[in-house]
Amino acid sequence: MASNRLVSNNNLRLCVAHAALASFCFLSSVGCSTQPDEECLLSLNGSPDSELIILSYDDNGRLAPADTILPADTIHTLRHELKDRLLAIQINEKPLFFIAEKGSVRIDCKHLTVKGTPLNEAKLAFEASINQMRSAASESFDSIASNSSLSVDDRKAELAQLSKRETRKLVAYAMDVVKNNGGNALAQYAFLFGVAKNRLVRVEEYAKLVASTSPNVSNFPPIRQISVANSNALATSPGSDFRDVDMLSADA
Repeated sequence: MASNRLVSNNNLRLCVAHAALASFCFLSSVGCSTQPDEECLLSLNGSPDSELIILSYDDNGRLAPADTILPADTIHTLRHELKDRLLAIQINEKPLFFIAEKGSVRIDCKHLTVKGTPLNEAKLAFEASINQMRSAASESFDSIASNSSLSVDDRKAELAQLSKRETRKLVAYAMDVVKNNGGNALAQYAFLFGVAKNRLVRVEEYAKLVASTSPNVSNFPPIRQISVANSNALATSPGSDFRDVDMLSADA
């Protein structure tokens, strides 16, 4: 009988051990956000000998401090609640934007580039395309402005038409990026800097464009604030293209 009780006790201990192990495994799987492969690591190159401030848009659409990187850190693990968001590092009092996603985000503080993860690589390609379009437009503007064979009025008319064409082209490209990315942080970035902060986009056109985006884009705080400013402008100045200059201050 004593032998049978000993076997039963051993079996009981074994069952408890298995149950504890199963509970641990379950909790580990639930807490996957703490696993290394889910972390967003910021790999810094050429960082200054001072603290770096990570900025995030607050509910009022303003960039506000969200985290700090110490001078000695070349690898910084981003807090989990900041993951999958559009953030910025303040360098020389200017924001360098990046998207916090799992993996290693490589930030070159000297050359002001961000690479390494799929959305940040796509963001870099978006910026390169926008800059190329603006550069080509600038050359066309200079060519028309310096064309002495045209009268002053003709040059003004052609420059106005060129401005409309190039604005439509840039906005169309930005909207393609927005639609292809749903409501993620790249869509927010593309709409914010390709459409919302474009001074040449008319207020009425802006209202239609923002209405066509996902809630994650239209309700993104800086975009929402610009929408409110535009609505107020239309309400107080019917027919005016007035844009809130404060809300359009250059963040990038």
